[in-house]
Amino acid sequence: MKTKLFMSLATIAILATLLVATPARAENTRIYFTGNEPGCDEWVVSRVVESGPNLHLRIYSQTCHDEASIPQFTGTNYAYNGILNFVGGGELVTITGKFHFVSVEGGIWDGNFTFHANANTLIGVGHGEGLYEGQDIHITTNISTGNFWGYIDTHE
Repeated sequence: MKTKLFMSLATIAILATLLVATPARAENTRIYFTGNEPGCDEWVVSRVVESGPNLHLRIYSQTCHDEASIPQFTGTNYAYNGILNFVGGGELVTITGKFHFVSVEGGIWDGNFTFHANANTLIGVGHGEGLYEGQDIHITTNISTGNFWGYIDTHE
């Protein structure tokens, strides 16, 4: 009888231990920010292709200066390897490319950006290097106003 009671209690204790939720990894810490891109230099165009009402531009580079609510995304944004497609005489516009961002702290973000047809926002996703190694950044920019917002995943 005592053995059955002991085995039952041991089984319950083991099951209770297994049912306790334990995190498999550390939780991400997000740093939210907002800001504005007050101005950009002119595009450096490397190739232009026209086909009927369509225009395709290969953008070699463009430099922009961003001012954010945090120092991690205040600095200079070097967009490069961009492709702009004006389809149907400009009715549909798509943009894709890459960015290399150097913050005032000296950290670096490298990533990609996309502007979908008939959207008003440019979406960027990047990863940190140097000071920001192991972190990811997510940015959304309103192309009409230059205002942007986003967050950094620190993976802490």
